[in-house]
Amino acid sequence: RCDRSQSTPSKTTVAPTTQATTTTTQAPAAVQYRTYGVNDVGSVVLADTGSSITLSSTSLGSGWVYSTESNGPRTVKLNFFNTQTEQEAEWKATIESGRIQIEN
Repeated sequence: RCDRSQSTPSKTTVAPTTQATTTTTQAPAAVQYRTYGVNDVGSVVLADTGSSITLSSTSLGSGWVYSTESNGPRTVKLNFFNTQTEQEAEWKATIESGRIQIEN
């Protein structure tokens, strides 16, 4: 004859615990938009956070096109070409210690 004992699993009650979590998020840097003239080419607008720069937009004269060689965070360098006159121009902005230096 087989003796089958049944055992009841024991139940443990655990009190819920709460743990406060604090998340700190850094506020985004304020962005300033600065416009710079580029010789006879047109103008360039940079987005400046005080520690980094990126190209925001350009406004070019007739026939001018550009290519971006570098777009931040410390340097923005653009190469311009006029498709009508075949004139070339280079423009570079560098940010260092919160100051933007321009090379035309």
